[in-house]
Amino acid sequence: MAPNPADARRAAPRLTEGMLAAAAGCEPSLSDEALVDLAQEARTAVVWLWWRLQMNGAAAHPALAAAARRRVVADALALTRLSRVVAALGAAGVPSLVFKGAALSALYYPEPWLRARNDDDLLVAPEAFPRARHVLEASGYIAQPQNPGPEESGQAHYTQHFRTGDQHHIDLHWRACVPRAFAALPTWPNLAQTRVPLPALGPCAFAPGPVEHLVLLCAHRVAHHGEDDDPVWLLDVHLLAATLGPAAWDRLIEVARAAEVAAVCGFELARAAAAFGTPVPAHVRSALGAAVGERTARHLDAHGPLRRLGRDLVDEPRRAGRTLLARLVPPAAYMRHRYAVPAPLLPAAYLWRAVGGGGRWLVEALRRGPRR
Repeated sequence: MAPNPADARRAAPRLTEGMLAAAAGCEPSLSDEALVDLAQEARTAVVWLWWRLQMNGAAAHPALAAAARRRVVADALALTRLSRVVAALGAAGVPSLVFKGAALSALYYPEPWLRARNDDDLLVAPEAFPRARHVLEASGYIAQPQNPGPEESGQAHYTQHFRTGDQHHIDLHWRACVPRAFAALPTWPNLAQTRVPLPALGPCAFAPGPVEHLVLLCAHRVAHHGEDDDPVWLLDVHLLAATLGPAAWDRLIEVARAAEVAAVCGFELARAAAAFGTPVPAHVRSALGAAVGERTARHLDAHGPLRRLGRDLVDEPRRAGRTLLARLVPPAAYMRHRYAVPAPLLPAAYLWRAVGGGGRWLVEALRRGPRR
């Protein structure tokens, strides 16, 4: 029997992780009806499970097949649009790296459309960031108001609207993670030196090497998201880690230590191993777990946006006032974009944000304990 929709929504993150794990072993523990009810919260899991069932000749609910067909079309469109942007950057003399969703889907997933995503992430050298922004704008992409701006966050958000009624979103980065505690992550020269080709997106397309990419994935999850946010990020870690050989695992230890994210990487790899059976060598777990004194490790206890904000303030005491002000009183352009209100109603939007958003953050902080 299908679960109650309200219960399904509340349980969606944990059920999604279970569904992904079941799909990886092709032993679904939920009925087709339950999967369909959870389709909105777990699109990637539904499509992944459908594909695994098909590969094994098993029948599945027609709604799962329909979800898969939609993903194939959406992925083809996104890849075509992203390849044009990468080519435009290359023609303008701006090297770029595709990372996270689009790169992972093309390199590590059995089929690229199995990895759903809302946007595409590009990384460029800090000095090339202004030129890259110009290329995107010349290609029809519009910069979205954000809080804080690219100077503080290390990224800018772009959207292009198409006549078909859909959109393509690009996050342009010059820094992989926003919190300054993660400033020692591999820099552009290191990433460019170890890059790998991304043929699915054309001759100008490259992705970070697998070791560096895995370090970025682990850091991104801990720096920006909660443990029970979209579990597909944990599947990313599993699929990439499963491709590493002995030499790469040894190098991962070196890169993680140099980036001061050894504890963070150890934590995420342990979670992936628990969920999906990721084959992490014992000596790697031991080496990463032995790390001490890393500022980034404090973010493992920052479960929820309020706790993460607290860590950001501690990490950047000289910027604490500016960071806090940006959270409490964002720029008017950002508020108009975020809440879709005209200028006369901005005071009401600020009040709604303070009462509603602040209240949710506080409740979440009280409800959740630390990650570990």
